[in-house]
Amino acid sequence: MNRLIRFLYFSNILISLAAIALGAETLWLLNIRLDERWPQLIFLGLSTFGFYTLHDYYTKAGNKPEKGLYPRVVFWQKHGKYLVLPLPLAAIGMAIIALRSFSVHELWVMALIGIFTLLYTFPLLPFRHLRRWKNHPISKILVLALVWTAATTLLVSDKVLSANFLPHIIARFVFLLMLCIPFDTRDAIFDRQKMQQTLLDWPGIANLQKLIILLPALAMVALWLGNVQWSPVSLTAYMVHFAITSWLCHYTLKHPMKFDL
Repeated sequence: MNRLIRFLYFSNILISLAAIALGAETLWLLNIRLDERWPQLIFLGLSTFGFYTLHDYYTKAGNKPEKGLYPRVVFWQKHGKYLVLPLPLAAIGMAIIALRSFSVHELWVMALIGIFTLLYTFPLLPFRHLRRWKNHPISKILVLALVWTAATTLLVSDKVLSANFLPHIIARFVFLLMLCIPFDTRDAIFDRQKMQQTLLDWPGIANLQKLIILLPALAMVALWLGNVQWSPVSLTAYMVHFAITSWLCHYTLKHPMKFDL
């Protein structure tokens, strides 16, 4: 079982399924049937797999195994050296086919997400110490949370643009921002090789612990001010996933090297 979990995690299959699940949650909140928007969900899964695996390839996953590389990159070096480029290209090719059913609104959203993704991954920014957004700890998690929020809401349905759904978008952004913290903390030892600072350096562990408490409170306030009509199931789901994410953040800040598969 542990070997299967490691495979799903390091092969980027798990994170692709997570993207589909978040998109499906958006449709559930909008009372839209999944079969009405299946091309958007398929696109989410394929493009997520394609981007993350190409990112692994760009981070030397096609080379011989080296020390000091991210565990996901080492996984590809050992088990999929010759697949790390063809697989994501095939996934992106299939994702492009799904674009035929996208509206103009969705194509614009996808284009903006694509621009942000490129600026996050590749050194295209005209700043000496910020060649790409992932080189700064704050811009790194903000852009990640923003891109994931847009992809799992705006890209799924234009009905999310209604004022009634805005509190859910805020809550989704907060949830994803919090989720970035444990993964960024885990990668801090590797990021220090390429970045001047990580989240552990600035804003620092003490401030991050305060932020972990503040962010869920802000999300719940936004949902309350938005007069969200809660069902027992949805209220419980929100509280549980924020509680689990908060615990995960606190745990990784105390034991950063133990959070891995």
